[in-house]
Formats: sequence, C-alpha cells, structure tokens
Amino acid sequence: MNVGFTSFDVLNTSVIDETKECLLFEVSTPKCGHPPTTIKNAAGEVIGEYEPKFPKAKITLNGYTTALSEWLPKKNPMATERILTLPNGKVYIWKQKWTGSFKLFPIDAPKDAEPVVETHNAQLRLFKVKRYGGMCVDLDLMPFLDAILLSFIVCERECQDRATGIATT
Repeated sequence: MNVGFTSFDVLNTSVIDETKECLLFEVSTPKCGHPPTTIKNAAGEVIGEYEPKFPKAKITLNGYTTALSEWLPKKNPMATERILTLPNGKVYIWKQKWTGSFKLFPIDAPKDAEPVVETHNAQLRLFKVKRYGGMCVDLDLMPFLDAILLSFIVCERECQDRATGIATT
C-alpha cells in the first residue's frame, strides 16, 4: 500500500492513503528547541510521541511509554540501523540508503530480500512537485502502520539531527 506525505517535512505533515486519498495520521513537531514529535490519528487522538531528550529519549505509542533504546534499539552503539519488534512478535531492521531513503527488512532476511517497507523521497518536476515523500508498506504490515510510522519518524529525525550536529540516543 502506498502511504503519502503532504509536505516535504515528514516531521510536520499529513499522512494519507494514496489510493483512497484519505487522512491516516497527522505528524507535528514544534520548531523551537528539542521538542517532541507527535502523531495523531484521523480522529485527532494522540497515538504516538517521540521525545528526543538527551541522554534518554522516550517513545509513547498507544498510551505506553518506554525508553527509545528499549523500543527501537540500535543494531550496535555506533550503528544508524534500528531494530523494530512489532506487536505480532516479528523483528525488523531499518536501514538507511545513500539516497536518504529508508528500507525495513525482516531481521533474518537474506541480503537480496525485498524490503517490507520502503520510503521514498519527494519527486520534483521542473518547478513543480510531482509527489511528496511517502512509503510503500507491505499489506500484511498495515495493522502496525502506527508503529512503523513512529519508528520511521525516529530514524528520519535522527538523520536530520546528525546532519545538524544534535545529539540523540
């Protein structure tokens, strides 16, 4: 399923089902300081939050709060890859590509495996936006889209923070 963003800024965007063109989530991050990123569902209820406080970042998903390092641990302390365990017990790993996009693979997938989630960057066409970014999500993972979106937002925000020299854990 193709999930799209309505803005270049994935930390401040609406998330839509590109086929039905219906709202799935709203993502917002205040611009000042090191504020939390909040995800609301289509009904406007907060379902997720990422607080990148140094030294202990926190995640809240569907009312449950935990340390980022427990919910989305790094593959190793120096790695950028993060490991996501979904509520169905299956384990996945986010890998960033040189293009700036991210791909989610089953942790035990062979090297030539297809990703189960793949993000795509905005596409421009001569002074006009052809498409804002989004992600292609395997249909089997759609029940976990909230967790996938929140984990992607963590990876994306960390990528942006690394680019600006902001420390996160």
